[in-house]
Amino acid sequence: AMASVAWYAFVFAAAAAFSSPVIAGEGTSYVTCGSLIKLENAAVKTKAACQEVTYGGSGSGQHAVTGVLEDGSDTQSSYWYIRGSVDNPCTQGQKIAKGSEIRLQHLKSSRWLHSHHFKSMLSRNQEVSCFGSEEESDSSDSWKVDWKGNSKGEPKFWEQANKVHFQHVETGLYLMGSTTMYPRPLSGHMEVAAST
Repeated sequence: AMASVAWYAFVFAAAAAFSSPVIAGEGTSYVTCGSLIKLENAAVKTKAACQEVTYGGSGSGQHAVTGVLEDGSDTQSSYWYIRGSVDNPCTQGQKIAKGSEIRLQHLKSSRWLHSHHFKSMLSRNQEVSCFGSEEESDSSDSWKVDWKGNSKGEPKFWEQANKVHFQHVETGLYLMGSTTMYPRPLSGHMEVAAST
């Protein structure tokens, strides 16, 4: 199975800072606090999505996060808002600096992209779930966003063009997408987990 820890963020609704207008023709599309995004795995091409199905068996019982190849039938499950960490909230439209701790909040359910010391069902890496609510969030929802430089150098702030990595703050593992397929009731979905 192919697996990758690199992701692209596609911004659907950019959150502009209220104090400064967006400058047309600036040439850079930043991913900012409050942006509504989809996360696409750079190699596998699946989008991280929160499901209404929970992890059973030896799993946590929390809602599953899977990789979906969107065919238009379900596009709502893969929208996420970018939020600051519990201890360090960010303001709407604020640029996100390299190495920042963020949380990803699922649009439809308000749950958070979450990881913890449970084995993932397929690869036996670390489980990634969507958990909590607007009022319920903890440090296991925090991810450090990082990227490597490109031909123009090393951008200080997160740009849409950056291939990014999300390191889980509590456990140090990275958000990973894989081509490993789930059985029913998630047929056609691929694994999202956390790995080294």
